[in-house]
Amino acid sequence: MIFFGLKNKTIRAIILKSKDFGEADRLLTLYSVEAGKTKAKAKSARKINSKLGGYLDAISLARIDLVIGKSIDTVVGVTSEKHYEKIKKSITKTSLSIFFCEMIDKLFFEDDVNAEIFFILKDALDILEDIVDTSDFLLLKAVFEYKVLESLGHKPKIDSCVVCKSKDCSRMVFDYHLGGVLCNNCIDQEKNSCNVTEKTLKILNAFSKLHINDIMKLKDVSADMAEVSDILKNFNNYTYDKHFKSESFWKKSLKLI
Repeated sequence: MIFFGLKNKTIRAIILKSKDFGEADRLLTLYSVEAGKTKAKAKSARKINSKLGGYLDAISLARIDLVIGKSIDTVVGVTSEKHYEKIKKSITKTSLSIFFCEMIDKLFFEDDVNAEIFFILKDALDILEDIVDTSDFLLLKAVFEYKVLESLGHKPKIDSCVVCKSKDCSRMVFDYHLGGVLCNNCIDQEKNSCNVTEKTLKILNAFSKLHINDIMKLKDVSADMAEVSDILKNFNNYTYDKHFKSESFWKKSLKLI
């Protein structure tokens, strides 16, 4: 849709948040390849006869036509690409998708463009849409957290001891401050750390080397996912000092399965 005399742009975006704004408008938080995280206003989107309203729900992928404004862009057209219906029919899937979007929203500034993050989020939502085995939820959450950390330059150092470079895995701890593992000889230098098994290190190494779709095919990892998840969650919290409200809601939803 083109509005002559005005600057327009079209972005392919995932809607992170959609909330009521004013009497009948919606305020959207979007993440796209073209613009990174950005906000836009959809005028009169909450009116019954609005052509936009049904396509602007959170956790949706769409092509969005915008008129560029001085302080905020305005939505003038939407073409829905994926509505993630299966996610929205499951409390557990919905709460995990909200966690994904909250993490992106809190870790990125507006107009901070990172195309890789868009595809990490899209891949995670696509996988979540079709998950059947409940044991895959923990794996997907852990992979998502790892890939986001990695994309932001905080890839955990797990190939060798971060102090002496030893590859001896007979006993290792993960140090959140140093962002990697310490060997038995360097453990006396540990701060803010936890024990880590050799199997967990192998799983994290797979996270680093494989695409998210291939990681979801890993076998015999469910028994180790609690440790992997705790390490990534604590490393994330230590690195960014961010806590996500949706995470506790997601954990409660798991108990309902």
